[in-house]
Amino acid sequence: MMWFWSHWKVWVKILLTVPLVLFSLLVIPAILLVAINPTAQFEKAKQLEIKSTCATQCLDSEDTSCVTNCVEANSMEGDSGNTSYEEAFKASYIKSCLATSSDKKAYCECTLKYLEDTVVDLQDTKEVMSSLPKAIESCKDKI
Repeated sequence: MMWFWSHWKVWVKILLTVPLVLFSLLVIPAILLVAINPTAQFEKAKQLEIKSTCATQCLDSEDTSCVTNCVEANSMEGDSGNTSYEEAFKASYIKSCLATSSDKKAYCECTLKYLEDTVVDLQDTKEVMSSLPKAIESCKDKI
């Protein structure tokens, strides 16, 4: 507005405008870059890739301790949440289910979805086992 309404000399207008332009071009992007923190975002992506790779390897493994090793490896990397356990549980469950249901993938995925939707804590073996008959009953049409 000062460029159009005021009768100031051009050098005064430039002197007042330059700091605003520099602030807009330098400081605001720097603040945004710090707030976004791309290094932490890349680290999160790397951790997720490690977890999914580990869970995928458990699907192809004949070793029953694969899931346990996967969970332990992920927890050693600083993951304090249940995500690594849940991913390992899913991989192990699907593998076991496919082996016992003559490779009926839709049935296995249906029962797993039922368990995920109804069981509060997948680490609670008693809760999972008590919900399993209901999961089987609800997915009979997939057999």
